[in-house]
Amino acid sequence: MDAIQQRTLVTFQTRTATKDSFGQKIESWTDLKTMYAKVIAEEADDTGHDRDVIQTSITITCRPIPTLTAGHRVVVDGKNYDIRNINNKSRTWLEIQALQIVE
Repeated sequence: MDAIQQRTLVTFQTRTATKDSFGQKIESWTDLKTMYAKVIAEEADDTGHDRDVIQTSITITCRPIPTLTAGHRVVVDGKNYDIRNINNKSRTWLEIQALQIVE
C-alpha cells in the first residue's frame, strides 16, 4: 500500500484501570499510538430484540503496532470502535477490523 492512501488520522487506545479517592476501580482509555491509516467504513442498520441497534464496521490498514490486540480500541473521527480482529498482511501492513455499536 502506498503512503498516499493513508489519509485518516487514527488513535489506538488501551484500557487502563485506576482507583478513585474512595478506592473504587475506574476504567479509562489511554492513547497507545496515533498514526495515519487507510479506513474503509461499512454501515449496517440492525434491529435488536427490543431496540434499534446500529452497527458500523470499519477496516483499517496501517503500519504494524507490536502491542496491539483485539482488546484495544481505535478512535476515528471522534468515534470509538472496538478492535475485533487483526490480520498481519505482511511485515509492513496490518489489516484491522473494528466495530462500533450504537444503541
